[in-house]
Amino acid sequence: MHPILLPLLLAAPQGPEVLLTEGLVMPGNPAQTVTSIGNTAVNSFGGWAVGASVNDPLGTLSLIYGASFGAPASTLITEGTYGGLEQTSYESFFGVSNAMVPVYSPSSNDLIGGTTGLDGCWAGTTVIANEDDPILSLPGKVFRFNSRPNVIATGEPVWVGGIDDVSGTAEGNAIFRGAGHTRVVGENDVLPGMPFAVGTGSVVDFDFRFSPDGNHHILTVNLASGSSLDDTYVDYDGAALFLGGSIVGEDQPLPTALQVAPDEDWDNFDYFGVMDDGTYFFTGDTNGPAATDEFVVLDGAMVLREGDTVDGLVLSGSIEGGYLSARGDWAVVWDVDDPIDGNVEALLFNGRLILKENDTITTDLDGDGIPETGSISGFTGLSGLTVGIDRACYFTCDLDYLGTSSTTDDVEVAVRLPIPDLLADADSLSVASGGTVGFKLFNPPEAAADIYLLLGSTSGDAPGVLIDGLTLPLNLDSYLLYTLQHPNQMPLAGSLGTFDVSGTASASFTLPPAFDPGLAGLTVHHAFASFSFLTATVTHTSNAVAISFLP
Repeated sequence: MHPILLPLLLAAPQGPEVLLTEGLVMPGNPAQTVTSIGNTAVNSFGGWAVGASVNDPLGTLSLIYGASFGAPASTLITEGTYGGLEQTSYESFFGVSNAMVPVYSPSSNDLIGGTTGLDGCWAGTTVIANEDDPILSLPGKVFRFNSRPNVIATGEPVWVGGIDDVSGTAEGNAIFRGAGHTRVVGENDVLPGMPFAVGTGSVVDFDFRFSPDGNHHILTVNLASGSSLDDTYVDYDGAALFLGGSIVGEDQPLPTALQVAPDEDWDNFDYFGVMDDGTYFFTGDTNGPAATDEFVVLDGAMVLREGDTVDGLVLSGSIEGGYLSARGDWAVVWDVDDPIDGNVEALLFNGRLILKENDTITTDLDGDGIPETGSISGFTGLSGLTVGIDRACYFTCDLDYLGTSSTTDDVEVAVRLPIPDLLADADSLSVASGGTVGFKLFNPPEAAADIYLLLGSTSGDAPGVLIDGLTLPLNLDSYLLYTLQHPNQMPLAGSLGTFDVSGTASASFTLPPAFDPGLAGLTVHHAFASFSFLTATVTHTSNAVAISFLP
């Protein structure tokens, strides 16, 4: 991570932030009203963006709105006329470079040549590839379409392009990158480790990912297997992906250690991600029992499966969004069985439950300057979920703030939700009745650590204690010394332990009923430190969370 950016990230405000709201005035342009919200995007330098449509005095316009880290948000690009091409709409998929240049796919009309409905890939106001344009890397071929654009950190576009010969005969599709239209993978390619050559036609999947530096990619390709039942395989950096010695492809067996049913095979693949160091992520399902077939794989490990219990709720249903950040955090939108609300959508961050349907978000939903509280009625967008290096989840969802059973009066919003290193599921306890507060610990991926230690203080969180050059935000007192010397003992459970494969852990604080009436009015803070056996040092200290004791 950039050394200048990290201190800013640590100081970032916490709590949900609504970025755009359907039906309200477009920020920075009172003449525009937001009519719909599309997908979100992030870059590897703390920037974010949201696609939207607005009502404007000129009509309905597509635009992309966003901000680099720490800067005010603004409209990055608006549907318009550039270089003789009149844009008429934007595809919902797009990316944004570290310089905050959006790479997107508008439909446009050629005001000079007269051709309409040209499907293109643009970077800002520059055309990278347009329908019917010659493909620079394939002499005699032209683009049939350009779709699902994204961008690497330097601003180099990547996208799926359809290929025609000059007579208009379709010749499949391929992944392209850069202004020179470099072809990455497409029909008839022979990829190392694959049992067949890539087939013909629409052989490249639209759900593909490149690492921010552009050196890695991951996607599925359709092979010439002779059957649609076993033709989809994962292409990782131009070769077959193997997991546990087994190739990852449709109708191919899972490694025995990952099977929950005999002879279980890979079936479908959905969302992908890959980092600069080659760490990869993908979701999908197997041909096993429906109650356990959906999965998340992170760098060769199956970190979650349908049927697993996450923070007390069972995963049951499909994954409807997934993303791996440039920093190594991952998130998915997945259905869970809630004992009160039934089967609902939930946002999971590094394998832990963060937010779900019927949870609330408070914001000014009607533009009158008075905040309203709306309950989440569903997560939205074809690719509405992304995760930034600021450890924030960016997503779109519908909010019900009128409390009706109808969904027609719900309001769609784009939200930034920062994820602190330490979360508590309550901020107060009654001294009379007692209770338990649960903690979720998220160790940053770059903070290599073997164990964690959760500590507490009754003397506040500032100025804190300096450890190995890092500040633990707890003041030294008898409770801090007690938690240091008595790990995993009352009132803390799980205060000393190891992180799981996703860098997460759980702990809790328990106050027995009627323990000491004199505690009423006291506030206790907790924070954790991560330790490396290799360096014998503290590698990270978390934020502090407060628990207030009420009568």
